[in-house]
Amino acid sequence: MLAITPGKFIQPGTSGIGGKAKGLLFLQQHQFDVPPFYVIRGDVLTAIRNGEQELPALIHAWMQTCRIAPGSLWAVRSSAGDEDGADRSYAGLFATVTDVPVGELAEAIRRVLRSYANFGQEAYGAQAQQVYGIILQEMVQADYSGLLFSHNPQNVRDATLHVQVVPGKGENLVSGKAEAFWVTWYKGKLTFRNEDGVFAGDPWSGPTKSGSEIRQELRPVWKKLVKSAVRLRRLSNHPVDCEFCLVGRRIYWLQVRPITTGQEEAFVWDNTSCESNYPGITLPLSVTMVSHSMYRVYKGMAAFLGMPRPLLERNETLLRRMSGEINGALYYNVTAWQKLIYQLPFGKRTSQLLTVQWGMEEAPFYPEKYRMGPLTQLAVFVRLIRSFVGFKKLKKQYLDHFERVFEQLKGVKMEGKSQEELVRAYHDIEEALVSNWAAPMLNGFFTMGIFALVKNRLAHSRLHMRHPNFINDMLYSRGDVISVAILRSFQSLVRRIHGDERLRALFQDEAPHQIAARLGQLDPGLVAAIETYVREYGDRSDQGELKMETISFREDPLLFYAYLQDTVKHTTTAPPPPLAFDYHRILLSEYPHQPVRRRIWAWLIRQAIDRVRDRENFRFMRTRAFALVRQVFRAMDHTLVEKKRIRQPGDSLYLTLQELTSVGHADELAELVEARKETYKSYEASEKFTRYIQYGSTWQPQQPGEWVEEGAMVRGTGCCSGYVKGQIKWIDSTEVPDVAACAGKILAANYFEPGKINLFSQALGIISVRGNLLSHTAILCREIGLPSIVGARGLASKIKDGDFVEMDGSTGMIKLQQSE
Repeated sequence: MLAITPGKFIQPGTSGIGGKAKGLLFLQQHQFDVPPFYVIRGDVLTAIRNGEQELPALIHAWMQTCRIAPGSLWAVRSSAGDEDGADRSYAGLFATVTDVPVGELAEAIRRVLRSYANFGQEAYGAQAQQVYGIILQEMVQADYSGLLFSHNPQNVRDATLHVQVVPGKGENLVSGKAEAFWVTWYKGKLTFRNEDGVFAGDPWSGPTKSGSEIRQELRPVWKKLVKSAVRLRRLSNHPVDCEFCLVGRRIYWLQVRPITTGQEEAFVWDNTSCESNYPGITLPLSVTMVSHSMYRVYKGMAAFLGMPRPLLERNETLLRRMSGEINGALYYNVTAWQKLIYQLPFGKRTSQLLTVQWGMEEAPFYPEKYRMGPLTQLAVFVRLIRSFVGFKKLKKQYLDHFERVFEQLKGVKMEGKSQEELVRAYHDIEEALVSNWAAPMLNGFFTMGIFALVKNRLAHSRLHMRHPNFINDMLYSRGDVISVAILRSFQSLVRRIHGDERLRALFQDEAPHQIAARLGQLDPGLVAAIETYVREYGDRSDQGELKMETISFREDPLLFYAYLQDTVKHTTTAPPPPLAFDYHRILLSEYPHQPVRRRIWAWLIRQAIDRVRDRENFRFMRTRAFALVRQVFRAMDHTLVEKKRIRQPGDSLYLTLQELTSVGHADELAELVEARKETYKSYEASEKFTRYIQYGSTWQPQQPGEWVEEGAMVRGTGCCSGYVKGQIKWIDSTEVPDVAACAGKILAANYFEPGKINLFSQALGIISVRGNLLSHTAILCREIGLPSIVGARGLASKIKDGDFVEMDGSTGMIKLQQSE
């Protein structure tokens, strides 16, 4: 065999040619167009390296034997033993030299040889002594160069084909220096991703070309590329990554190799749904408490529905990864939630609705291969139906159990207990409350399904045509929502203070501790009313009420006095508007002669209203349960400080739940806390993203997609009717707002926490970048009749603090005005 062997003479299975050469042989064997290439085998390269062969003489003999044109240009390419292999590609690790004249081939070959010497040991470790080949491939004067992936290279479960092309040579494309024209193909549909761009491969490839020009010019080629990719995928029996170039309409294939990235499934982590309860930095105890609680309650619900034990065990990892910490903030693992929901009856549709309910962008996922068998599916379905039909009874049993256990545990004094006793107390609370959370979980599942059904039916009914805001306004019809009761009670306190000049002066002029000390002399009844409010609703806080690090109004009533004072100073005293929407009357007017249809609609609407109401009320019960746990953790913290296991109060918040509840604490606990504090200090300065995509052990932040914008308009989801004009006041969701600056303004924020009810009474309107019709903000605004819009993504890039806008709470439209 010739020392520099023509590719067409090399037989499959020949040793010493390297992985990249084998890929070219594979393409050649299956009749793909490959530019002429030659291979210098490993034994020849060894002889050159050892001085046993003269490289110039070899090149001269090759030119004579193979009749190589003196003016031709060549690419000198590495072809290491495992290069372009199934496990790793080693892409870019070794040298490739292009546009090499014949007279410079010797130096280019030596350069590739040096790259083997420099990087081989690092790349291959113990295999560094293996044989390498080198490819000499004739350059093609390409009109376009490109990359093709038969699957998504970031997630090979995604069978979306990706093609990227640039005009001229492809060096800058491969290196990532040049932006490529990007095309995807999935299920027969071509999508041109960046047609508005302008593209060039390198400075010498001629004039740049627009995306629309490339699309039209290569119109006959796209389908050829798709067919070739599908064929290569089938022939190689794995997803492939290819390099190619185009001369006219002819495709030349330069490389094929397995896709070695994206083997780990992509998991979407997003904090849109949890950020209102866990704003900003969330410490380890809170994060791990949430993760553990979710694991217990969702596993408990699955067992309640009859999911078989083997299936529960296979879902163990997903159940334990439903939430977690990224850069110091709490995120939900959306993909894990979707995969779990998918396995339930109606799961295929319901799992897709999850992101809609949470008010976030779509999150594609791939279901687990294991599911329940048909008989088990039927049994679980029957259990779901029975639970839905008998939900009133199930709910009553749950509420009675919760109140009985809560009252019993609330009276237990934690002070003076040992660490062992406190750990037992925590486990008692967990067992009594967290393990019996099926009713709230089932209600959440029912809410998602019923609300989606009502929305879908409304979209195709005359109700939507004549009452476009019906879906929002129908939720006015029930006022027995705990968050509304809290607001009404709070507003009653504010009005009482405004109605008495002495009280108003006290709250205007004095500090909170002075108000608390003097108020009993002026109005003992108001003191009793405040104590009642704190006793019933004091587990709430003005921010982060579910965090273990938060101090609630119950723990420190002076915080509530300050909160109340801030509101009194700047609030109006107008009573809340009456609830006027009557869906029964509208149904009668729209379907006067169709009593069956009216009954069906009335039942669906009543179910949606009840489920949304219960969902909100169950959330407050969760707040109460977390407050009970917080009381135990506070006592643990005090005990650990006394025992000198940690250095100062609050340090236990930097421990995980398992670390805190392990009875035997190591002496290194204080050092562990200090190390965590340093880590979290660095988190405070880091940029936070709403969404991350996890690929194995790597996390990639994802910028939010732009929402619909029309000129000076921004569109969200209208959730409470009303048309208002006013000045925007942006609220930093992670800080305590200046209430005085909010009065009479349209308040805008990424989200509004449950504890910010004092702001709602100040506002002309509310706009939230995140959220949906079932979010806390939407529910509260509907009940108090405050014009509001949620899910207004893109608002921050369009409207700034101090701008004047018009907002329509019915249509969700927000219009920027030039001036007041």
